[in-house]
Amino acid sequence: MAADALIATRINLNPGGAQPKMRDGWYINKNGEKQTQLIVFPGNHKLKGKPKDIIKQVLTERNLWSEKSIRLMCKQCSGKQDDNIDLERLDCCARRIMSLQPDFCEQWSILEEALIKAGHIFERYPKFYCECNFIERYWHGVLQNGK
Repeated sequence: MAADALIATRINLNPGGAQPKMRDGWYINKNGEKQTQLIVFPGNHKLKGKPKDIIKQVLTERNLWSEKSIRLMCKQCSGKQDDNIDLERLDCCARRIMSLQPDFCEQWSILEEALIKAGHIFERYPKFYCECNFIERYWHGVLQNGK
């Protein structure tokens, strides 16, 4: 991923610690409109240009922060609890909520960004279906013709 990519695991729950500057995000507001969200403080703020280093502030701006206490990461998301994994959980921890946001889900790798910026088409094949991959299909055809 790019250095300024929106990645939920890079954001802290509380102020302090290392925090990279991230590109602007977006979310769908209550009116159903796409709204840009600055991940760094705006120019008129006392901390202008500095990253918003707490998930709580970003989620509050998106109206996703509940009044109950939310952990940074739960046991299931950290991989410390294997039994009864609930794949339908949406708000178990702050990092889970952030990682499910559409702007965080749509992040591209550095390779994808470079190719698309250069005007090329980038096609991603399904991870577990190698028979859909063009190279696999090509070599399958070569092997069939060779027999």
